[in-house]
Amino acid sequence: MDEIKDIVQTIVKGCAQGGMQVPDILAAFVARTVVEEDTTTFALDRNVTSEKKQEVVLRSIEKLLERDNPGLEM
Repeated sequence: MDEIKDIVQTIVKGCAQGGMQVPDILAAFVARTVVEEDTTTFALDRNVTSEKKQEVVLRSIEKLLERDNPGLEM
């Protein structure tokens, strides 16, 4: 559970550095969509490496900071 909190907090901080305030729940939701998009890379039945965690964080931040995407309008 602590790993999930760390990932979410890292996403929130990364978005803040990019100039966008993101609530924890949105960061967690986007991280989940990243994981569910690629179940071969992010298999939930295996341990998650630090590289995979970083990949989830980076993909999530990219999605949240994406401009001109009506699906992410806040």
